[in-house]
Amino acid sequence: MTDALLTDVRRVIAFAIAREEAAARLYARLAALSKHPGLTKLLLDLQDDEKRHKDLLEDLGPDKIRNLDPALVEDLKLSDELAAETPSADMTFQEALVFAAKKEAAAVVLYETLAARTSDPALKQVFEFLRGQEKVHKLKIESEYERLVLTEN
Repeated sequence: MTDALLTDVRRVIAFAIAREEAAARLYARLAALSKHPGLTKLLLDLQDDEKRHKDLLEDLGPDKIRNLDPALVEDLKLSDELAAETPSADMTFQEALVFAAKKEAAAVVLYETLAARTSDPALKQVFEFLRGQEKVHKLKIESEYERLVLTEN
């Protein structure tokens, strides 16, 4: 990797770390607002996932970038057609799941767009890896939605 490319990769990783930190803070705030024990647990689990992703990114050097494999996960698309929710202290379990799924879906689109716009293979690999991680989150949330919301209705 050239020095210029390594600088770009570091910027991308710093950008991704900042997004993971922001997501972890958001999930922590939502968990603190939640009045539903199951939702609180899910949000804290998502916060932990974001923290693990941050740790992984902080430890990501040129050698590890070559070994990144994007996660291949199914997209249930359960939240794709649902209206976006605004987080609030009185949001229902269903509303919180939809909000979180939409947030993760937006991150997937961001990383897909960035991967498509770069011609650099290392940057593309990082973006595709990050997209895969966000897809894993969306699947986790939509699986809970399917299990806890759709089965109740």
